[in-house]
This record gives sequence, structure tokens and C-alpha cells, in this order.
Amino acid sequence: MTKKVAAWLRTHGVRIAAGTAVVAAVAVALRGRVPDPVEVGNVLAAADPRWLVVAVLAHVVSQLAFARQQRTLLAALAAHVSRRVTLAITYSRSALSMVLPAGGAMSAAFAVRQYRHSGVSTPAGLVAAGAPHSAAAATVLGYRIATFWLLLPAGLAAYLRLRRVQAPALV
Repeated sequence: MTKKVAAWLRTHGVRIAAGTAVVAAVAVALRGRVPDPVEVGNVLAAADPRWLVVAVLAHVVSQLAFARQQRTLLAALAAHVSRRVTLAITYSRSALSMVLPAGGAMSAAFAVRQYRHSGVSTPAGLVAAGAPHSAAAATVLGYRIATFWLLLPAGLAAYLRLRRVQAPALV
């Protein structure tokens, strides 16, 4: 082995080994849970190609629109990120949110990190990643849960009292 190859393996060998281990773990974990590639091929072969094109175009347009929205929001916050970077972050976020447990949160954290790497301030990155929206949703959910549990005993007592009053007397 040359010195160059040995140096490259020292710096990248751990990453390659870790990546290989992750791929192997995913393959073992998903065995029997993912459709057979032959089945997928048969379904795609039987599908109308026009609908496949429509589906792919709809997906691409959706991702482009979301990336444009993110870029516009960042520009309104005086943060400028290129179209390419914004689109890459958007595609990555979509993939993360679909495949990871707590994908929305992981996707938002990833977006903030990537925006910061692109020179966006942390508050602007949080806004663009949807943190205020998530906080508002959590607040509304907390309020609804709290009011339900606060009103439940009073409602139950009223129901039982009404039931006792309306119950026919046994002679």
C-alpha cells in the first residue's frame, strides 16, 4: 500500500466501516418488511406511465415550491441562501421526516444546522425550520388536553347526577 492510500484509509476507513455497518443493520432490520423488488417492478410495469409521470412531476413541483417558500422566508429574515442549497435542504428534510421516528423534529434540527452552516443566524433558521409553528401547535394541543382533563370530572359528576335523578324509582 502506498503512503497516500494508507493515509486515505486512516482518515476515511472509520466512516466507511460505520456506513457499511449501518447499511447492514438496516438490511437486517427491514428484511421481510419491505416489498420484494420484483413485486415493486411488477407494479411499476403494470402502472400507466402517464400517471407515473404525473406523480413524479407533482413531487418535483411540490419540493420546488417548498424550497422557494423557505428561500423567500429566509430572504424576509435578511438571510440569503442559494436556490441549490435550499432545494438540497428541502429534499433532505423530506426524506428525514418520512423515514425517521420523530421525523419532523429531526428534520427541523437538521434544517437549522444546515442553515447555520450556510451562514443563516440560529433564530432565522429556527423560524424557517418551522419552530414557531411547532411551538404554537404544542401550545394548542396542551391547552386542549388540559381543558379536557379539567372539565372531565365536572362533566362526569353532572352526568352521574342527571342519571340518578332520571332513574326510575324501584318500588
